[in-house]
Order: sequence, then C-alpha cells, then structure tokens
Amino acid sequence: MRWRHPSRGLLAPAHFLDVAQETGQIDAIGEVVTRRALSALATWRSMGLPAERISLNVSANELRDAGFVDRLSWDVDASGLEPCNIAIEILESVLIDDDSDPVIRNISALGAAGFSVELDDFGTGHASIANLKKFRVNKIKIDRSFITDIDTLPDQQKITRAMINLAHSLDVEALVEGVETEGELRRLRAMGCDSVQGYLIGRPMAEADALAWLQGQTRAVSAPWAGTPGPDEMMIGELCR
Repeated sequence: MRWRHPSRGLLAPAHFLDVAQETGQIDAIGEVVTRRALSALATWRSMGLPAERISLNVSANELRDAGFVDRLSWDVDASGLEPCNIAIEILESVLIDDDSDPVIRNISALGAAGFSVELDDFGTGHASIANLKKFRVNKIKIDRSFITDIDTLPDQQKITRAMINLAHSLDVEALVEGVETEGELRRLRAMGCDSVQGYLIGRPMAEADALAWLQGQTRAVSAPWAGTPGPDEMMIGELCR
C-alpha cells in the first residue's frame, strides 16, 4: 500500500500508518489490502502463474477483534482460495506487548483454520521460545538488521546461524528479510536458510507490474531458491506492508 501524495510523491506506509491508527482508519485499510490481495492471488492462480501463497500483515487491532478469523475465512472462501494459500504475518512485538485472551484465541484459531502463522521482524522484540511453541508459529522472518554485511562479518553470521538453527530445532521455517546481494544469498544458503525476501528478488510494485513480474518468473520458480518461497510471498508481503 502506498499513498500518492499531491506534493511529496509516492509515500511508503511508514509515513501514514501511525496517522491511520490514530484516526481509526487502520481497520478499513486492512480490509481493503486483504481483499485486493486475495483477488490478485486468485486471478494469478487462475492464470496458472507460480503464485502458491500470499502473506498478509495483521495489526494488533485485528488480532483483538473476536470476529477477525471468521471474516478472514469468509473472504478467503469467497475468493475461491483456501487457508493454506494464506500466510498471516504478526509482528514479534505483538506477542510481547499484548498477551491478552483475544489475541491468544485468534492466533490459535488461525492455525486451527489452516492458515500459516509467521512471526515478522524476528530478533527485534525479545520473543521467547515458549511463545514460538505456544502460538504454533510456522515461520520466523529474521529481521534485515542481522543481514547487513553478513557475507563479511563473522558476528552477523553467528547470530543469524543461531536463529536459523533455533527455528529448525522447533520445526519452524526460517526466512531472512532484506537480502540485497548475491553474497548475502550465498552465505544464507550455506547456513541452511529456508527462504529469502528482499530487493535481490524483487521490489515493491503495483499490481499490474506484479503480474508482469510473475509472468517473467514462470520458468525460474521451478529452480531451487529462485522459487522459494515463491514470488507472491517474497513481494506481496512488501507490497502490503
């Protein structure tokens, strides 16, 4: 999502989401993003494009809403998709700052309904191993701050390798965010990282451009790493952020 500002140009969510939260518009934004993303995924899949799954960012407000999981399930079904086609990204800080009953129930309900639960920006919010197990997290997304110069800095390599190993020991997949260079990609492959996301794969883009990008990836996604986890997850998570 982007704001086409009349004088400042195209603005990323960091410039307006706080205002949307304060003015009570964040839920409406979330609904629009979800429905547009589901519609796009359904269209791409109907065209035979390599779009197996899409990732949606979920706010703390949505996780406190008792009707959130039911509405999402209805929207997914109405789009002709299944829960296995949808990954729900939750900020690590949400598990720490809001361990309330509604949040716990909704995260559990998401997993029970067949949605994939992914912990975003892992490593920045002090999430505990107990939380990874309690919420049945399917994937951690290791924050990009640990990736800068990982191909040359031993300390960065040790920390990232430890997080990847922790995830695997709990049967959780590890995705690394912010990958921008071939050197970083090679190092992460050697560490056994499951998947990557970042500008090396693709930049945030409009829906029409995303369609063209997916069409160009049709052959490439059959190869290891080129198609893991798939352009939908690598890119649309950024598109909706």
